[in-house]
Amino acid sequence: MRLQIALLLIIISLIMFAGQGSMVDWRAIQSVAIHSDDWGLCGFLPESMILDEAQIELINPGNFPPVYWTSTLEDSNDVNELASVLAKYLDRDGNPAVFQANYITSSLQSTPDGWLEYDIPEFHPAYQRPGMWNAVNSAIEAGVWVPELHGTWHYNPLQMKSIVTGNRKLEELNNAGLLLFPDCMSAFELGLEADRKVIEDDLDRSVGIFKDLFGTLPHSMIAPDYVWYRNDENLWKSTGLRAVQAKIEQRRPNQNKYTGHVMKMFERGIRRISEKQLYYIERNCRLESLQHSDRDATISKCYDDVLTSWNRGEPAVVETHRINFVSTDPDLQNIGLSALDNLLSKIETQDVTWLCDDEIAQLSKTGTSSRIFGDQVICRNYTHSRRLVIAEINGHKECIYVPAREVVRIKLN
Repeated sequence: MRLQIALLLIIISLIMFAGQGSMVDWRAIQSVAIHSDDWGLCGFLPESMILDEAQIELINPGNFPPVYWTSTLEDSNDVNELASVLAKYLDRDGNPAVFQANYITSSLQSTPDGWLEYDIPEFHPAYQRPGMWNAVNSAIEAGVWVPELHGTWHYNPLQMKSIVTGNRKLEELNNAGLLLFPDCMSAFELGLEADRKVIEDDLDRSVGIFKDLFGTLPHSMIAPDYVWYRNDENLWKSTGLRAVQAKIEQRRPNQNKYTGHVMKMFERGIRRISEKQLYYIERNCRLESLQHSDRDATISKCYDDVLTSWNRGEPAVVETHRINFVSTDPDLQNIGLSALDNLLSKIETQDVTWLCDDEIAQLSKTGTSSRIFGDQVICRNYTHSRRLVIAEINGHKECIYVPAREVVRIKLN
């Protein structure tokens, strides 16, 4: 009996800590991906808005890091400065550092005549950003900026409407561009309280908005507030998404704190073993420099985590939210940008390979990958034999032979 229990516990442990496996040796590739959430989000407040204590008490959004009280939508200068830093650091193949910006596609505004919806590239009137999309397109062409999908709203729109509608003070704040509302920190876009039909419609809408703006379908997804469920993953697969970010950070607010955590780990292990279409990409390094008093220690810890990830045979995936680079306080922006600059300068000395999620997912499953940016396509083959790499160019699939353990760069017409 004891032997049977011991074997059962071993099996459960193996499932809980199971990985998806990979066709490549990440120790040799020494790759780094940079994840950044909340781009395109109209919030938390416009640059011109200053809240007094009574307004803050009225909103009562819940607990979140104080730095987010200076959070706002990015502008062209924010994107250009970030792109300039990324472009300085070239990897072993001569490619610049890649910044994966995860986008929110829509925002809501209450008006006397009802609620209005804005879809990127359009924004709420309080968040006009002339030239910003030109800056984004330039960064994409330069190969330093890869857009991916974060969500539609970053909150449950029905809960927002229910709470704000009829409250004159909240309506005034929302009209002025404030994103926050009472209990918004628990109004999860993909929470159990959300209507499934609304979730399905919003996803279809977001994917369409994304494709119209960026000219390509999203390949990777990170759920707002890390709250999502299996039904959501099935929906993502139906749209052609290939990667899910931060599975290990997945939250289920309605579960028991202790047993729920164990069940989440067990379910995650099962999904890693059984899932064939989606690839789970874990964030194993943190560069949230504005949320810690000792910022030098934060940079050093992130760099050490990059090295540790490689030693474990994993791609290093750095999490760094938009708030580190976009703020109503210029001093905070400079601190965040400097921290990234410092980290990249350390990593560059390690013969690094900069990748995005789509490349990581492709390489893990097949040992090969392709990515288009600007006027070129980069094809990678990290297997031990010559391989055919399929790249989608201008809507057509092209077959490119790549020698073993080599990277081929091809100019497009």
